[in-house]
Amino acid sequence: MENQDQTDQTVFTILIVDDEQDVLDTIKEALTGPRYKIHCETNPVKAMELLENEIYDLVLTDLMMPEVGGMDLVNAIKTGGKDTSVIVITGHATLNTAIESIQLGVYDYVNKPINHKELQNLVFRATENLYLQRRNKELQRRNKRILANLSLLMDISKIIYQVTDLQSVFKMVIDTITEYFKLENCAIIMEDVQSATFKIVASNNLSKSIQGFEFKLPQIVNDVELSTQNESIIYVRNNEISFGEKKYSVEKNGWFTFNPISFHDQIMGFLMIQSEDEGTFPSSEIIAMLNILASQTAPMMFSLKFDGHKKPLMENDVIYMIRDSINKATDVLSPISFALLRMELNSPSGDPFSFQDMIRTSQSFMLEMVDKDYKLLWQSQDTALLIMPEMDYFNAEIYCKNLKSIANQDYSAKEPGASLHIHFSCMGYPEAGDTAKEITDRLWAKLLQEINSTKNDKLDNHLEA
Repeated sequence: MENQDQTDQTVFTILIVDDEQDVLDTIKEALTGPRYKIHCETNPVKAMELLENEIYDLVLTDLMMPEVGGMDLVNAIKTGGKDTSVIVITGHATLNTAIESIQLGVYDYVNKPINHKELQNLVFRATENLYLQRRNKELQRRNKRILANLSLLMDISKIIYQVTDLQSVFKMVIDTITEYFKLENCAIIMEDVQSATFKIVASNNLSKSIQGFEFKLPQIVNDVELSTQNESIIYVRNNEISFGEKKYSVEKNGWFTFNPISFHDQIMGFLMIQSEDEGTFPSSEIIAMLNILASQTAPMMFSLKFDGHKKPLMENDVIYMIRDSINKATDVLSPISFALLRMELNSPSGDPFSFQDMIRTSQSFMLEMVDKDYKLLWQSQDTALLIMPEMDYFNAEIYCKNLKSIANQDYSAKEPGASLHIHFSCMGYPEAGDTAKEITDRLWAKLLQEINSTKNDKLDNHLEA
């Protein structure tokens, strides 16, 4: 049904050639309708000239005509490299010739006198077959382009994963978009983690008025909310693009696409494309390739990300994870709490192999202790972020104290006398702050304060003893 719906909407051009006017009139009468645009020609010489200068989807031609015969027209069509379909019109005397013409690539033949219903069905099948052939060829060409682009993206990703400089990654992505996808107006937008603001970090040939724009999520752009999961297509009208209350003028109308760059469900930025051609639309093929490019480069951008100067990777990771969790909790109007857990491993022997065993067994022990509804995300060998949905700060503090007590009492390692002590800090949203950065800073400060306090207590106890 889908193919028939598509062919029903397609207008096919038909050239009918016969030296008998009454035959032309009969065929034209049978085929008149919105599906076909028909041109009739009684002079086969003029018909040959038309075939040289015009493109027709279907030609219906009589075989027996003066000066230029129907087979001459068939040969001209087939040697001209056009995909025009041909139906020959034949009487009894030329039936064998009509059958032979099918072997040369003619679609079919129709006998005189013309039967309207038979002709209508035959022409419909011929045009439908032509549509499907063209559609199939286009899909084959598209698949070849996609495979070539995928191969290119794989090669680029291999190179990117050898790069240790984020600016070089940005340049490679911009070059790929401009040189291989032929999209001249483009930019990479990345988040400044500390301010939760998205800014352009690399661009090519953008409108000058928008090169310095910035925004925060969630964000409405020209009445469309930017998606952090899928591409967003923003159409520009009246030479203006607005980010919330901020408006920026552009030289021409057109469209923007924003393809999210995310890793582990954490939005880091966008690939942005600008088109100044109002009459075009971004193709699904290009959108798909941009999404693949964004997903392939995201892990490297994640590991190399910095804003202005390099930040400790652990700190930025915690901010991303906390902010993502806050957004989810806000959507369902639920409290949420966070804790940083630092393991203090004590080995009587100090043997490195003993510590290796303790790192492995202590992490497994912690994972078993934590409720299955909570997330324990390791930031390093001895530090983890604990995310507790639907938990307020007061109950989260009690929960972490219980974890600490259980670890002190129940953890066991291969080495006799080895022990595990947990330091923790706990913060709740919205009690502890409005942003992920504020909560992260307080978590780290509180954790370091707790560790320092424990050390001082041990020192005091030692001096008293």
